Amino acid sequence: KSNYGFAINNLLRSYYHIGDFAETQNYAKLVKGYEKSSEEDIALAHLYSGKALVSTQKDADALKEFNLAALKSKTIIGAEARYLVGEQQFKAKQYDKVIESAFDISNSFSSYDFWVAKGFILMADAYAAKGDTFQAKSTLESVIDNYEDQKDGILTTAKERLNKLK
Repeated sequence: KSNYGFAINNLLRSYYHIGDFAETQNYAKLVKGYEKSSEEDIALAHLYSGKALVSTQKDADALKEFNLAALKSKTIIGAEARYLVGEQQFKAKQYDKVIESAFDISNSFSSYDFWVAKGFILMADAYAAKGDTFQAKSTLESVIDNYEDQKDGILTTAKERLNKLK
């Protein structure tokens, strides 16, 4: 019993990573309903539930889960969730909302550089989709000039997107 919370949280992650989205949903429900789950645990359950829903093409339900995760968490879980909200908005061609979500990541989750940079790349994609290539290029150049990690693919992605706009 003392390890129940630990077990269900890790089973949630494990089932998602092996592609069993039905079990991911079952464990997300268990984590959300467990009286000893912290707000972060519940946010994580919403995040993984949303990811599983995207994998099963239930984007509207996934958006709700990502929003709940972003609201509950002020950690990296919330940053990823807010980014995933932006991705869903991009899929729905809600470009102004994408830009808003990217700014929200920057303002609310500024200590998570990876997600801030991914958000700005998504923002640049939204500007490009709106036909504002100047703003898209400026946003990508800002990421390239200010992002430091060379190994996580952010700079490569930003440079590739910038080259496509030129």
